[in-house]
Amino acid sequence: MSDKYPHPYTYYSVIKELDPRSVVQMDTEHDDLSTLVWLDGNPNDITTEQIEAKKQELIDDWNDTEYQRDRKEIYPEVGEQLDMLWHAIDDGDWTAAKAKTTDFYTKLKKVKDDIPKG
Repeated sequence: MSDKYPHPYTYYSVIKELDPRSVVQMDTEHDDLSTLVWLDGNPNDITTEQIEAKKQELIDDWNDTEYQRDRKEIYPEVGEQLDMLWHAIDDGDWTAAKAKTTDFYTKLKKVKDDIPKG
């Protein structure tokens, strides 16, 4: 688990992920699954094991995509990206041969190179 980006998943949110229409009550302050009460009778027979497995799946996916959150912090703002793209096209630099030399390409490529996919 990343200390920089702690995952956002609670047992309550995981249950809602498994069945958005579920009606449950539990100690959400302490994220205590042992206090879970199905107020709707648990019509889909969701088990504790399914909840735990889904939570781990979501956490694993969260951790596997940390690079996206890292990149988001240092990418130029979208408006700046569009401006760089506009200037590359307007200056006539947007040909296949020149596209990779524009600020638009080189700045985004640097972020991707500095923070590769997991």
